[in-house]
Amino acid sequence: RDPISVTCFGLGFAALAWALVLPWWSFPSGELQKSVELPQGLFSIPVGVLALWGIVLGTIAPYLLTVSALRHLPATTVGIVATFEPVAASVIAWVWLGEVLVAVQIAGGIVVLVGIVLAETSRGGQTGALASG
Repeated sequence: RDPISVTCFGLGFAALAWALVLPWWSFPSGELQKSVELPQGLFSIPVGVLALWGIVLGTIAPYLLTVSALRHLPATTVGIVATFEPVAASVIAWVWLGEVLVAVQIAGGIVVLVGIVLAETSRGGQTGALASG
């Protein structure tokens, strides 16, 4: 299947599953109308716009890019990059936005990085065989 249909099916089934756990009509939609101040007092923005930003750029775009990458990269490489993404986002949020990371989050990031290194070093000799085969 093409990446867009896979993305639509994946997110659609996830939405249906969550609809059973937390029905849509129980969502506090009035909260989306409120405005919030952005850090450093740049400007005020509706919560609905921020939610849409998170949905599109935080869920749909990464999922679509991950599925699209499978056409060009081996699945193991795509999986490793997808595993690294939350760690990189946490570091960027810590450095750029001043987010605070607690010890368990830092330890989790280190565990993920160690896992990535182990995964990459353990398959080092296999990549050349696949490329030439």
